[in-house]
Amino acid sequence: MNYEVVPAFSVPIGIAKVDHELCEPIKNFKGIAQGVKGLDFNVLDKVPEIKKELIKIFTDFMNLHVLNSSEQEYTITTSWITENNSGASMTRHNHKNSFYSSVLYFDEVTQDHPPLLFENPFNNSGFYIEIKNPNQFTGGTFTAPIAKGLILFFPSYMFHFHQPFMPTNISRKSLACNYIPIGKYGISDSSFDTRTIHE
Repeated sequence: MNYEVVPAFSVPIGIAKVDHELCEPIKNFKGIAQGVKGLDFNVLDKVPEIKKELIKIFTDFMNLHVLNSSEQEYTITTSWITENNSGASMTRHNHKNSFYSSVLYFDEVTQDHPPLLFENPFNNSGFYIEIKNPNQFTGGTFTAPIAKGLILFFPSYMFHFHQPFMPTNISRKSLACNYIPIGKYGISDSSFDTRTIHE
């Protein structure tokens, strides 16, 4: 019997290459290891032109390639730099109180640096069947590409992590950001306008 298998739903993850000039100013900021207190979660406020450009890149991705709507505006709520020079793994986590998140590899990347792994959010049936050759329907994780100047956009609810690695003299660095829609969105009783919050 012939079957057609279709991906009824999928998770849009954006991958793009940013200009070298956008990455350079970010290198001036100090990163910190995951879980260490004292992390600056508003690092892009110090470089508003970079923040504005990243919002534009995200807006183009979301409005033109996912939503097919050019109206919606967004902003970055938090931004921080992580730096891993110990080789420790990244703890599995997701981001709350945000719509989408991004990771930008703004500095040198080596073959020793592990890529980000995203957990499949649809694998929650409760049944476990061993899969010999995982595919887009059965895979437990998605291995995202990693390279200097690469930015990844992903829904904030997605759990992600990276494996431990052998440390070298080049730290694994990245800039992470969270995004939310702003202005008016939704319709009728499911509408919201962020401009009215503090009136």
